[in-house]
Amino acid sequence: MTRVSVTKLNNIIVNRLCQNGVNAVGIPAFGCWKTDNRKVIQHNIEIVNDVLANGFVPVLHGDCVFDTTSGCIILSGDTIIKTISKQNDVRNVIFFTDVDGIYDKSPQDKDAKLISDIAVEENRSISEDISTKRSNIDVTGGMELKIDTAKDIVIDSQGRSTVFVCNVLSDPSTIFNTDSVFNGTIIRFKK
Repeated sequence: MTRVSVTKLNNIIVNRLCQNGVNAVGIPAFGCWKTDNRKVIQHNIEIVNDVLANGFVPVLHGDCVFDTTSGCIILSGDTIIKTISKQNDVRNVIFFTDVDGIYDKSPQDKDAKLISDIAVEENRSISEDISTKRSNIDVTGGMELKIDTAKDIVIDSQGRSTVFVCNVLSDPSTIFNTDSVFNGTIIRFKK
């Protein structure tokens, strides 16, 4: 049932991007990625590179994968993009979430404020004070893992990569169009 859910959500996102002029292609991890005790030991980065080389935008997601120790686990999409970013010169990473971006406290709190820009320093410190609380149904790390992953991506790339965090229901044209106002959080390396 987990695979059905993540595949369905990925198809919705890919369709929405395609309807807005983005040549998006969904790429599942199942069957191509493998872990041992939750550590990635096999991946399909070559397929991602082929998709990019042919002018398409890969859309990846957390997925069920075989684990040599546990049988089957849920591999976080955050872990997938971090693995890809370590082996490629990734310029833009987009995390789609169920909220508009990263907030200073739980978005359910009426006083919560959306943080539009986060600067990450070499020592992993960030420019904003953020309080994260993981949902009981999120088994892959929640917003805290997204923030940690974003830090790693922008630091490892020395600022060549930028991470965007936005609502899955956001207008895709505001993400890819530099002339429009982006409603979400942009995470960058502070030089």
